Amino acid sequence: MTSLWTGRRVRLRGIEPDNWSAFMRFAVDEERLGDLLQPPRSAEGFHTWAKEQAAATSDGDCFVLAIEAVGTGKIVGSIGSHHSDRVRTGSSTASRSALISNKAAWPGR
Repeated sequence: MTSLWTGRRVRLRGIEPDNWSAFMRFAVDEERLGDLLQPPRSAEGFHTWAKEQAAATSDGDCFVLAIEAVGTGKIVGSIGSHHSDRVRTGSSTASRSALISNKAAWPGR
């Protein structure tokens, strides 16, 4: 392993503007889970979001990263930390999310 962010099978990395179509596919998988209701978004909406994420700076506690398969370079999911209260309250309370969209990589498959 050459980096804290790279393992044998996946690498965590920043989102690039051209990753928008992968995140559009992920939205379909999230919808099927049934635990989060998001209104439909246009392809341009995902494209704009990906461009914004690519240019965003992290405050250290809130971030979204792409999960990329080392062998193929394909984005298989995302991981993020959202709504951190550490700066405001001094506690380390935060909302976290993780999505592995590659169904073949899900446990039990």
